[in-house]
Amino acid sequence: MTQKTHPSFVRLMVFVRKHRPDVFEQGTGEIEPGVRQYLGVTPGRFTNWKSRGISQEGALLAQKKLGCSANWVLSGVGNQAATLDDLLSQPTEDSPSIAEAIHALASALEGAGEMQRHTAADLLAGFATKPETAEFVAKALAAVLEPGRSETR
Repeated sequence: MTQKTHPSFVRLMVFVRKHRPDVFEQGTGEIEPGVRQYLGVTPGRFTNWKSRGISQEGALLAQKKLGCSANWVLSGVGNQAATLDDLLSQPTEDSPSIAEAIHALASALEGAGEMQRHTAADLLAGFATKPETAEFVAKALAAVLEPGRSETR
């Protein structure tokens, strides 16, 4: 008897195939072992996710490390990619790496219009010369790149 794969697990694999092919297992190109290793999850926990569903803790881990929206993984509602607001509000013990932040910013910029991209570029250019503005820049970027925001705002 074949065990059914939980929809939250399917959504996570869909996100990785579409947005993070760098996570596929080196050499074999297999997705599941690559994702499991990248997230640092035990084989038993990963098997549980596949059959019973990804836990909230697991979805937040995937959001932090892969850039997918934890809410979308768990419910199928909303955007696949985590927004900057998702990442800024996520409770973590440590800060995301620069690479994780860049992946999140890239995902946010994919859906942005030209005006939003120019505003984001201006904010980042200002931040490069004044790193002490980090908190302001993070909140401003989240506001500018928020999904569904109008081009003319």
